[in-house]
Amino acid sequence: MTRFTKAKSVFEARLWNGSYFNYDSGTSYSSRSIQADQLAGQWYTASSGLPSLFDEGRIKCTLQKIFDYNVMRVKGGRMGAVNGMHPNGKVDETCMQSREIWTGVTYSLAATMLLHGMEHQAFTTAEGIYIAGWSEEGYGYWFQTPEAWTIDGHYRSLIYMRPLAIWAMQWALSPPSATLQAPKVNTMERAHVSPGAFQFIHDSVRKMRPKNSCFGSMPNWDC
Repeated sequence: MTRFTKAKSVFEARLWNGSYFNYDSGTSYSSRSIQADQLAGQWYTASSGLPSLFDEGRIKCTLQKIFDYNVMRVKGGRMGAVNGMHPNGKVDETCMQSREIWTGVTYSLAATMLLHGMEHQAFTTAEGIYIAGWSEEGYGYWFQTPEAWTIDGHYRSLIYMRPLAIWAMQWALSPPSATLQAPKVNTMERAHVSPGAFQFIHDSVRKMRPKNSCFGSMPNWDC
């Protein structure tokens, strides 16, 4: 818990700018880029029924910022959430990934919104993927749902697995009992293992190691 508390304070001090978390703590043009999945960790913890990583007000403020910029400023919200958007409303063209719209990231973003009571923003965000990928006015990507597409309609990585994140929305809408009954105490701190215990494990593994050569049927882990 101590490590988590220290890391959280440093993270927020260096990256929180008042309305969302900066991409990094640098001074480059893209350092203040609005990243669509900047709350990925919060999505994981909330989906598991664990305590929030950040204050609820900051979470909702960040999600609204992403919705206003990464979603609604891209074809009026009819394509999904672009990965990177500058505060001036222009898509971050720093690299291939920043200018793409990722289907799975958009669905996980929508799920995060659902987990924090933002249903309108969630379904509007997810609808963009449906419009671009499945509707008659879209690009016809439904036949082999890709990992990503760009604003001008180019796609990449067909038959990708990340779009299965759409089920995260169902999970958020109907969380299982195991999630609802998850511990409400933060367990970020890992259990302490003494140096002596590590030495015991190491010695035990060495005793079990087969004495074959590196190229035998069993590997020699000292090689």
